[in-house]
Amino acid sequence: MFSMLLSALIVLCPLVRAELRGCSDGSIEGLESKIGITACKGSWDGHIHNSGHLCAIGWKVCGWDDAKVLGTLKWDESISIEGCFAYNAAQDGGMCEACTGEPKQDDLGAIGGSCPYTQEKAPSCLSKGRIDASQNGTCSYQEGITTGVLCCKLPERAPVIHTRLPGKMKVPIKGHLTIHCHTSGSPPPIVRWMHNGMFVEEEAPRIIIAKTGALYVSDVTEADGGIYTCAAINPAGEALESTLVKVTGGSGLLDHKKKVDKSENGCADGSVEGLKNFQDVAACEGAWKGHVRKGKTLCAEGWRVCNQDDTSLLRRISWETANGINGCFAYNAANNFGKCTSCEDDNEQSNMGGLGRHCSQRRRARSSCLAEGRIDVYYGKKKGGTPSCTYQAGLTSGVVCCKIVSEIRPKGEPYCENTCENGGICVGFNRCRCNNDWKGALCQIPVCRPGCPAGSICIEPGVCSCSKSDMGCTDGRRSDKDYETESAGLMLKGNTCRRMCLHGGRCERGSCFCPAHTRGRYCQEALVPGVPYDPPKRYNKHNKHRPR
Repeated sequence: MFSMLLSALIVLCPLVRAELRGCSDGSIEGLESKIGITACKGSWDGHIHNSGHLCAIGWKVCGWDDAKVLGTLKWDESISIEGCFAYNAAQDGGMCEACTGEPKQDDLGAIGGSCPYTQEKAPSCLSKGRIDASQNGTCSYQEGITTGVLCCKLPERAPVIHTRLPGKMKVPIKGHLTIHCHTSGSPPPIVRWMHNGMFVEEEAPRIIIAKTGALYVSDVTEADGGIYTCAAINPAGEALESTLVKVTGGSGLLDHKKKVDKSENGCADGSVEGLKNFQDVAACEGAWKGHVRKGKTLCAEGWRVCNQDDTSLLRRISWETANGINGCFAYNAANNFGKCTSCEDDNEQSNMGGLGRHCSQRRRARSSCLAEGRIDVYYGKKKGGTPSCTYQAGLTSGVVCCKIVSEIRPKGEPYCENTCENGGICVGFNRCRCNNDWKGALCQIPVCRPGCPAGSICIEPGVCSCSKSDMGCTDGRRSDKDYETESAGLMLKGNTCRRMCLHGGRCERGSCFCPAHTRGRYCQEALVPGVPYDPPKRYNKHNKHRPR
């Protein structure tokens, strides 16, 4: 999925460069050595809070509430800057308050050697000395006096998609398709739409992407059916939300529900709803009556609804894969208290587990039957929910089916406790024979021939991910251009960091290597010179604070 974001990254790069500098035009007029504050040249109309257009996305005009950052400016560097750069604070009587224009709150603060009022030993918002941009007491722009403003960096926040897309949508042929995608983040994220893995381009008037992020498609054809994904991207990360659109009333030649052998697929109707790359686990759509174990009617012959005895299969499903499935598919196990037990309709064993992005509760830091995280089909009682082990229309999409492995086998038949993957064949007890493209105990490791260049790894059969741009990546391997885009901080194929490395950090082998002026797992905490580092609180038995 990360490689799909390459086109959006190209659009985002100019914004990233401006965001790193702090000024909307990408320039720096002063304070080059400072982190989180910069001087930006330009004019504005009226009150200084109207000057926000001079700051880049993710930045704002510094104000009285930024006294901690302003306090890092020393007198010598504040007075040495050419011009006069204002900030939204009144310094009347040595105070640091909001500049309102009232008689006692109208001495507009600033830095720069050309400001009309400077006094080295007077108190103000700065660490030492006072500099005012207003000559006659005003909070507005004054031509010939004010050169620009000071911009302060806003806290970064990864994108969040607030629109929960349905697992499936139906639209008639020649009809109209509308999908909304409301997002938030800091800086505001860029929204791009993908259709079956390809970015959607506007073709007015038939295909329109609104500024709000909504996608409008008119005169729908069969080719418009498939998976639509809303991708929200900013320098702090990305968020994805998908839905399957099915066009009705057509010839049916472009049916995106692939039909395969039922016994091999795992679903009774032979459909593929999710987990199609797993041989022994499948997500099967449908309804049932009563306890989740009765959902076995949705499973093919030789399969059953997964339960607590199938943890070896469920633990193969990563957190990303579990949340990449549209809908919510239940299995016969309860996640109460982080344990994996059979699902029973009582107070202690009723939080039925599930897979899918539309399940009620998804908590990555909790333990369950999965290898990582916990997904519950229904909300718990603490949140006013009614957890149970039964089907509820509108909340449950189907069941997770696991292949039944019979312990009674013909004499001499080879048996492997874990299924050989990627086309491998079990040839002896826990021994797999792999094809030429895979190796490993379960045929889970890809093979690249004649081998990957130094400094790169094999991520798919015949596909290497290069960590250096001078390795000459060719023949399906990552190109130099792909490597250059990595400097913008977004994750690409081969970069295994879960989040973007900030403030100049570099992702190597799944971890961020951070510059000396930063702290945090993802270099997200920039140190302010002269201000002692205050690490975030961590939860322990003596501290009741829990990180959100």
